[in-house]
Amino acid sequence: MVARWDGSTWTSLGGANDWIFALGIGPDGTLYAAGRFTQIGGVAATRVARYDGTSWAAMGPGFNNPPEDLVVDSEGTVYVTGGMNLVGGGSPRAIFQWDGQAWTVPGGGQGLNNTGYSLALDAEDNLYVGGSFRTVSGVAANNVAKWDGTSWSALGGGTQTVGAVVYTLEVGPTGELYAGGYFTEMDGGTVEHLARWDGSAWAGVAGGVAGESGAGTAVRDVAFDGGGQLYIGGSFATAGGVAVMGVARLAGATWEPLAGGVGNGTVLAIAVDGAAFYAGGGYSSIGGVSGLNYFARYEGGVATPAEPVPQAGALVLGPAFPNPSIATTTLRFSSDRAQTVRLELFDVLGRRVATLYEGPVSAGQRVAVPVAVGSLPAGAYLARLTGDGGPVTRRLDRAR
Repeated sequence: MVARWDGSTWTSLGGANDWIFALGIGPDGTLYAAGRFTQIGGVAATRVARYDGTSWAAMGPGFNNPPEDLVVDSEGTVYVTGGMNLVGGGSPRAIFQWDGQAWTVPGGGQGLNNTGYSLALDAEDNLYVGGSFRTVSGVAANNVAKWDGTSWSALGGGTQTVGAVVYTLEVGPTGELYAGGYFTEMDGGTVEHLARWDGSAWAGVAGGVAGESGAGTAVRDVAFDGGGQLYIGGSFATAGGVAVMGVARLAGATWEPLAGGVGNGTVLAIAVDGAAFYAGGGYSSIGGVSGLNYFARYEGGVATPAEPVPQAGALVLGPAFPNPSIATTTLRFSSDRAQTVRLELFDVLGRRVATLYEGPVSAGQRVAVPVAVGSLPAGAYLARLTGDGGPVTRRLDRAR
């Protein structure tokens, strides 16, 4: 579902039949959405669509895999990146622009040689892309690159950390580019999952983050408030040696925790609006408060639930029990109409772990699905139930 928050009330802009990963707004107010969906607002649209304030419309043939990010420049050009190509387009090219009529690779060529995860635009509409790639249209670029409207270029040596992923890019108030993700080296210098590009060189930011094992440590999103203060969210325990637990704010050269941080899980998206800090993701609690439905607001005191987005109502997915579990738990769901449904399990990186149920259900039928978690790594998982009424989700945890 896509919904608009006006400060007091959520308004639905139409349901989608699968996840939406990214939203962007054009200079004329058009809303753009990209994700896993193939239908939105009752309109067939393969993983990308636009909303003019009244109705949704498809944008060309769409993509064979979901885009991971989407941005819109000041002229209304839409950019998307991911691990995809146009439907029927052959091998992935992973980076596309929409000129109002058709999708093309910026500058032509083969696009990214692997997946793009993040996009950002600066004040001059230069485009930056981050991800897990080595080249873009033949130009060597280690996981981060720039498009100036004419040609692609690398940003220094990028990052060559084994398994590196640049999950997020954000242009700061003074024009510097911030990159977050899973990496411990940038352009030959040591950085800890967070780096800043000043136009000529990369540098770490206040000691970066640490605290999760292996490839679990990552900065997943970066944001700035109106005063230029930097905020980060992700999967980490410390920032610059300070215990922060998944969310932090940089005050001068020192990181500060926000309300005690995340109790269990990962912050995947953050935003700052005035005095309010918003965090979304897969976590059981934040700031010591549970039951926040994966979306919370912090205003300097305690974390509080952001008003929940209304659900379509055709499907009900109950909580896993027992939860957490070390061997087997059970998910129960019901439908108020006859339809075909699919119940899937995803990890916190959005990777599908298992399809738990797929098939028809009748109106009023209640289904219990045992879930074997003993073979899964310890951590948080998201169960997603998809049918005619749009996806509903529940978190479950595999205990250590």
